[in-house]
Amino acid sequence: MLIVTIEISELEKKILEHDVVSAQEWINDAIIGKINNCRKRIVRSHTQTLLDDPAVETIPATIDEICENLFNSPEYKNRAQREAESSGS
Repeated sequence: MLIVTIEISELEKKILEHDVVSAQEWINDAIIGKINNCRKRIVRSHTQTLLDDPAVETIPATIDEICENLFNSPEYKNRAQREAESSGS
């Protein structure tokens, strides 16, 4: 499991907590929200890719299996790899 640490100053914490109840809770919820949004986009996009591929005989049954299927495909590239490829780096 990945542990993510972020450092903010006491002033930045006070600024954030001017609008939110807990800076830590808000940060945790923001990360979880981003993961959920990414997951939804992956599932929607990859499911359509699988449906459009005549060579595919079965489609994974769960959301996590759909994500794993994408990540395990030989042509998969993450964001950093796609950007490096498009910039010619």
